[in-house]
Amino acid sequence: MPKPAPKDELTIFADDVAALEKRIFPGQMDEKDSTRMKNVGKYSWLYRPSHHVATGLITKKDIEMLKASGKRLLSIGAHPAYLEQLLCILGVPAEHIFIADKDAGIALADGLMERTIFDATGIWPESIGTFDLIIFPESLCMAVGGDKKEDKDPKDFSGDAKEAATLAVVMGQALKKLRDGGEIRANGPMSHPNVVKAATKLLETAGHPAVIDYDRFFLTVRKAI
Repeated sequence: MPKPAPKDELTIFADDVAALEKRIFPGQMDEKDSTRMKNVGKYSWLYRPSHHVATGLITKKDIEMLKASGKRLLSIGAHPAYLEQLLCILGVPAEHIFIADKDAGIALADGLMERTIFDATGIWPESIGTFDLIIFPESLCMAVGGDKKEDKDPKDFSGDAKEAATLAVVMGQALKKLRDGGEIRANGPMSHPNVVKAATKLLETAGHPAVIDYDRFFLTVRKAI
């Protein structure tokens, strides 16, 4: 029998986080309870920190960076902030993390992180400051295309212009809050590539030139130099 392939660093880290989340959130692992994190099923990605690590939304290198003095993370659509609580367990100071969501429940999330309530598709509060890393944990796809994006007919392009405009608005606001050298990341089922291309052009026209790297389930954005 051939030996299994050795695990890469990302897989090892994701496995470690999966083990840790089971210890930290033992009451959240009942897949029969729709209000809790799920181990399996269509929406198993919903709140699990290990999923976000496995996609590359947060890396070990990010965690070390965020431990440094003055570094800041903004998590948009963070409710109920399980990922951010786990980051604190891994050594990121709570004062370096800012969580936000349009769901008022974000105010009740556990942890000492700063938090606020706002809709990412609108004007972002000036008072939140700037950040070295801005993440959208499975939330950008919902903000741009709705919760049912994964059920959309791939041949239906009728909403592409609206999605491109919304994506440009959200990214324009995020870029205003991104420090030089920083990065914006989002995971989840993303829009058609034409939407991303159109949004990139809209951002440039609006005075926010950006470099967007994109695939079906992951997106990164940096300021264009």
